[in-house]
Amino acid sequence: MSLSLDPTASSFTPTTSTSDNTSSHSDTTPLFSPSLISPDVVSALPSSYTIRPLQRSDYDANFLDVLRVLTSVGDVSPARWNERYDWMVSQRESYFILVVLDGSDKIVGTGALVVERKFIHNLGSVGHIEDIAVARDQQGKKLGLRIIQALDFVAEKVGCYKVSLCGCIRVCCKNWHWRDDTNSFVFCRAFLIAPRPMRASTSSVDSSEQASKCRITTSNPRTSTRHHSGRRYS
Repeated sequence: MSLSLDPTASSFTPTTSTSDNTSSHSDTTPLFSPSLISPDVVSALPSSYTIRPLQRSDYDANFLDVLRVLTSVGDVSPARWNERYDWMVSQRESYFILVVLDGSDKIVGTGALVVERKFIHNLGSVGHIEDIAVARDQQGKKLGLRIIQALDFVAEKVGCYKVSLCGCIRVCCKNWHWRDDTNSFVFCRAFLIAPRPMRASTSSVDSSEQASKCRITTSNPRTSTRHHSGRRYS
């Protein structure tokens, strides 16, 4: 079975595994089209660093070890990895996982965009940015920021009307910052962040220039969302 992404990447057609449980495409075939990656993010990475979609061969490229910086992963065998990877490929335009590599092609950062399809907003889609992880010896280089920016760009390209960022977020006044002491991001400009104590609610804010471009929606104390305002941030 062949799958095609949206018109922005119509030439990309990943293929699921065949009935004998072997992949019919290269282990280096990306999970989604590299054309969805922001050129601005690519140029903002440290020298010799690259960013690309996840691929099957990343099982051996430090991907799971980077995720272990974030949370428990478990004992994932190559067979279980391939099974989950093939399942993600089969979920048309739903899973977008990015990895950042250093100059030695070792994965040092990752993040995921999961696209949820809805009946509301003319069968619209909502993006959920999750699992942002950066290797401990690579923190402080704004890699997490670049991953979030890249995933937000993907969400816009695939038509998400809203994006949620899941994690422990604090409010600040200018831009995304990585807090080494709390292992969390801080942001306020294109995103408006809901304070952690808030309970499930939806509120419209219009008391500032930034707020006029966003609407906060919180579904739990660890999640905040915003609507695309038509302008990207850097």
